[in-house]
Amino acid sequence: MSKKILVVDSTYIGSNPNRERNVINMSWWIKKENADLTIVTTNGSKMFYKELFNPEEFKKIKFIRLPLSKDFSPKGAIGVVTEYLKRIAGVFLFRPSFEKEGYDNIYALSAIFPDVIIAYGLKKKFTGLKVHVVFDNFVKKPSEREGNYFYNLIPYLSYKLSVRFMKKFDIIFTAMVQDNLNKVFKIFNENKVKIVPDMNGVNLDYINKVGPLEKIYDVLYIGRLHRDKGIIDLLEVLGRVKKTLPNVKVFIAGPMVPDIKEEIERKIDILGLKHNIKLESHISGSHKYEILKSSRIFCFLSYYDSYPVVILEAMACKLKIFTYNLDVFNQKPFNLGDIETFERNNFDLISNRIIKYLREGVNKE
Repeated sequence: MSKKILVVDSTYIGSNPNRERNVINMSWWIKKENADLTIVTTNGSKMFYKELFNPEEFKKIKFIRLPLSKDFSPKGAIGVVTEYLKRIAGVFLFRPSFEKEGYDNIYALSAIFPDVIIAYGLKKKFTGLKVHVVFDNFVKKPSEREGNYFYNLIPYLSYKLSVRFMKKFDIIFTAMVQDNLNKVFKIFNENKVKIVPDMNGVNLDYINKVGPLEKIYDVLYIGRLHRDKGIIDLLEVLGRVKKTLPNVKVFIAGPMVPDIKEEIERKIDILGLKHNIKLESHISGSHKYEILKSSRIFCFLSYYDSYPVVILEAMACKLKIFTYNLDVFNQKPFNLGDIETFERNNFDLISNRIIKYLREGVNKE
């Protein structure tokens, strides 16, 4: 008899999130364990998932709309918090729709508070259910992050609450280098939670099947467009590169944090980069790997990261990688890649190395 798994994705909002590693897990359950999957999420995300699963897998997935949810692009933190609270309330107000199915497991797609509290509430209601969650990042205090203090306070408080409830869960999947993995074990060492190191996330099928596009990009960035992810730093570097290489071609892909949109647009305009940068809010599936294979350099100037899967994807596509000197890049598997690290804010040195690498690449061709 196949298991019934309820997947909680209550945090799909506005822009397409990174769900590829979750989809790999869910696809494995469908193919190898013949599991019946039901995803509770918004109406809009159903089309998003249709692009990530192959057609045969997608036919085997049921969807339940999150009660009281709506698909929209919030303009600030208040809008996000309000929508999340509505979704949490909706699940528990309309709980009978879950009771009749008789699920065996709950899979919370993220450690963000709405996913965690909904999974926790269902676990308390339906005894015997095992709850799994993906935990792949620590959140720093607002005072230790760039940007608006209030905007950074919300994810920090959400993180602290989520950790408290996850201590009641059964299994935590986590993708961490060894030092951070030790921290995870320490956080949950007094509880009976099983920690499962989960190192997948790179879709080797796509990498082996797709080739580069006709257009080649000099510099690529994929990730959230947030100050902590170094997007403003990247633009500063690119502005310097353009002074020497005026036709440098750049691809930047990722959801934009609302409070930084105007600053990014203004910075692009001031540095004269409008005609150099192709900016997209989201790329996934085979197209993402086509872009990776069509690029020369992956520039990732994040201020901190626990386990950046996108770096593994760039490594698998044999890109030259420039990053800040985070501890994570000194540990396996990242220390196996062609990664060059720099001190934070050393824009001149980074731009000079990019220019040198691109010129050498052109000469070799």
